[in-house]
Amino acid sequence: MFFGAKDNSGALSIQVLSEFYGAATRKLAMTSEEAEEIIVDFGAWTIHCPAHADLVRAAGLQRRYQISWWDALLVNSSMVLGCLAVRTTSTIGRVFFQYDQD
Repeated sequence: MFFGAKDNSGALSIQVLSEFYGAATRKLAMTSEEAEEIIVDFGAWTIHCPAHADLVRAAGLQRRYQISWWDALLVNSSMVLGCLAVRTTSTIGRVFFQYDQD
């Protein structure tokens, strides 16, 4: 999830929603209906759906910053959404990735 998008609302990528649904129904023992309801609620946020050009940019980010492919996709989505920083569940309390938008 990304916070601090251009209008200070929440934003996320379709990748995050997909990963949430899989984890919620597998690891959190939510029913598919419960997970779907949460995904519907997130529909009020800005959602980035990567296109071909996003995959190309993510490949460059992966090489430049030596990060995983999946993290590169998230960083690219955060850039498209105008976020200044990315926090993940593995980096609670610290910024995973931060960059200047200049």
